[in-house]
Amino acid sequence: MSAVRSLAVAIGCLLSLSCVANAQQVKLKAALQVPVTELFFGQSLAQFKKEVEERTRRAVTIEIFDNGKPYNDTQIVGAVTSGAMELGVAGFNQFAGKLPAIEILDQPFLFNFDALVNAAFGADGEPRALLDKALLDVMGVRVLWWQPVGNQVFFSKGRDVASPQQIKDKSIRVFSDSMAKFVKLCGGKPALISSAAMHDALRDGKIDMAMAGFSVVMSRDLWRVSDTITRTAHSPLEFLLFMNEKNWQAWRRRTGQSSWRWRGRLSSRSGRRPLKTTSRPMPLHVRRA
Repeated sequence: MSAVRSLAVAIGCLLSLSCVANAQQVKLKAALQVPVTELFFGQSLAQFKKEVEERTRRAVTIEIFDNGKPYNDTQIVGAVTSGAMELGVAGFNQFAGKLPAIEILDQPFLFNFDALVNAAFGADGEPRALLDKALLDVMGVRVLWWQPVGNQVFFSKGRDVASPQQIKDKSIRVFSDSMAKFVKLCGGKPALISSAAMHDALRDGKIDMAMAGFSVVMSRDLWRVSDTITRTAHSPLEFLLFMNEKNWQAWRRRTGQSSWRWRGRLSSRSGRRPLKTTSRPMPLHVRRA
């Protein structure tokens, strides 16, 4: 059984009896920064919605607000913690303002091979469990699953980044303080820019390069504004599906369950999916650093 389906089954088992019996529908709003058709966490959230609604006979429904509307990637965490949204999907770096420890994922070349990343942040990983608990204690959010989307790479046009010297004096999009420090140490000029604004910044020449994951080639149309990817793979990228703890506890009281067991969190391995092929032309040159 897939991880998404296992999680949905757990919800169904806990909600279907009490919620359906009471004939009172639970409506959840979920914030997503990319289109729901996006290959990684977009489609995972869509499948999650489908499974939950089917197994609870629509006693629980999920409305997905995708493509960064009304909240972009930098606003989703705040939307969930404030209660404006019940669920959200956000990159780990978006939690660093309140929980700096999570930036351990961002340390350049620390988690530099898949087996290490899987051991640390898979479903049974001790570092992952510690971070989940810290997010709950510090920010009041409950993590439902971690979704890996590969590693960070460099997007550029007309040049690669095969050596640190090629970063010197270049303006480079980053999305965390740790990566900003990394760029500075290589002689570059970091620019903190949201995922939503990255395409236009490259197109308009506001930045020379961008750090991001492979998934943005399609979801952010970076193939239109860059022609070279340098596979530095200097840090892993993880996205989290999370929920406001107040809403979580309210559900527990409402259903009368003594214990909520949301099992089947996406493990690192189950979340790693091969990229689907596309007929759209993408003249990108990929180079390994």
